Amino acid sequence: QLSLRDLLYCMFLEWANDAAVTIAEHVCPDQETFVKKMNEWVKRVGCTNTQFSDCHGLGSENQNTTARDMARIVEAALKNPDFKELFCAQSYDVPATERSEKRELKSLNYLIEQTIVPKYNYKGATGGIAHYTEQSGASLVCTAERNGMSYIVVVMGCQRRFNEKTSWIVERYGNYEEAWDLLNYSFDNYKICRLLHEGQSMAQFPVAGGENHVVAHTHTSKDAILPVSAKLDNLIL
Repeated sequence: QLSLRDLLYCMFLEWANDAAVTIAEHVCPDQETFVKKMNEWVKRVGCTNTQFSDCHGLGSENQNTTARDMARIVEAALKNPDFKELFCAQSYDVPATERSEKRELKSLNYLIEQTIVPKYNYKGATGGIAHYTEQSGASLVCTAERNGMSYIVVVMGCQRRFNEKTSWIVERYGNYEEAWDLLNYSFDNYKICRLLHEGQSMAQFPVAGGENHVVAHTHTSKDAILPVSAKLDNLIL
């Protein structure tokens, strides 16, 4: 016997498709009903090009999504604190059962997992899920924070290169290199700028018959992400 929490960590950290099936059949009468709920939920969060055909995604020819939709799914899911805990976990201990000893699971997202392939650790990476099959290539959805900015990065179908003599040794993972490039570009080329400050005077309007003009000011602060070369003096209000 395993708890739902144990199964979720198996699914997130070790790509356990059997755990996904078990969860789906626990939550709903059958997998088909669960998949229907999946498709209803992704439409509610704004996905327009996503259609799930099963609850695990392995070898699913009739299943499709896009990088933009996947980013929408993660952005919405991260509002759930339980999902965020799973998404950001580096490891988890599955307790012993009547059939097995205690097992340690480690995340296969090497941007955050620090012991398996530490060269891919990324400063500021906060969570993510990596995946690879020979059919679909290497994929990754991850989050990172630095200098007050938070990013969601999605890469799909990246090419993985193996050693020619020893086919099981990976020379280039593909998804981690692509994620590094995207995150470096984003953090190096953009910054947060405060465009409006709460209480800032914006304009003055004359009032017919009044003793004073009316001064309009903002009731909130507003930030925006702009290129590092942007100068606030050049912004037009």
